[in-house]
Amino acid sequence: MDIFIMNLIQQLTLQLIQDNIMATFAEIDEETYQVLNVLRVPDNQEHRGQDYLAIDCKLGGKWIQTSINTRAGVHYNYDSWDPSGKPDFKKNYAVIGGYYDPIADAFYAAKPIQNPSFILDPETFTWVPPIPHPTELPEGVDPNITRYVWNEEQLQWDLITIPLKIDIFSFKDNNEGLDDLIKRYEEQLKQENN
Repeated sequence: MDIFIMNLIQQLTLQLIQDNIMATFAEIDEETYQVLNVLRVPDNQEHRGQDYLAIDCKLGGKWIQTSINTRAGVHYNYDSWDPSGKPDFKKNYAVIGGYYDPIADAFYAAKPIQNPSFILDPETFTWVPPIPHPTELPEGVDPNITRYVWNEEQLQWDLITIPLKIDIFSFKDNNEGLDDLIKRYEEQLKQENN
C-alpha cells in the first residue's frame, strides 16, 4: 500500500479516536461475566452496539458498552484527564481478563495475583488493601523521600525511603542545590548503615 495512503488512514484513525467518535463495547462471558474482548464501533452504531457486533460483524456473544473516560467511579474529560463532573459509566473501563458485575452494572479488573489479600472496593470497583492507606507520616519524616508501600507478606503498610533521583540538568548552574543534594544523600546513606 502507498505510504501516503497508510499515513492518511493512520491520521484519520487517530483523529476519530481523539474526537471520541467511536463507542466501545466489551464482550462478556455470560456464565462467568469475564471480559473476553473490547472493541470500538462507529458512533452511528452506538445505539445498537450489541446487534452491530454480534449480528452485523458476525461475532456473536454478549456485548456491553464501556467508557474509556471512566476510572475508579469517576468520569474524566477525554482530552485532559481532569474529572468532568459527569456521572461515571459502569465504574471503570472494561479490560480483557477483567469482569462485569451485572447487579452493580460495573466493570472491574481481575484481582491482582501478587496481592491475594486485596478486597474489591464497592464504591470504586478497584482492588484495595484490607487496611486503609495511612494518611499521615510520622513526625520528623521527610515526605519528599519516604512513602508507604503495601507489604503483602505481613499484611501491613511499611514506611520506606525512596532512593534519591538525580537529574543533573537541574544543577547545571546551581552548585548550592547540588551541594544540598549531596548532603541529603550522605545523610540517607548514614541512616541506612545504622
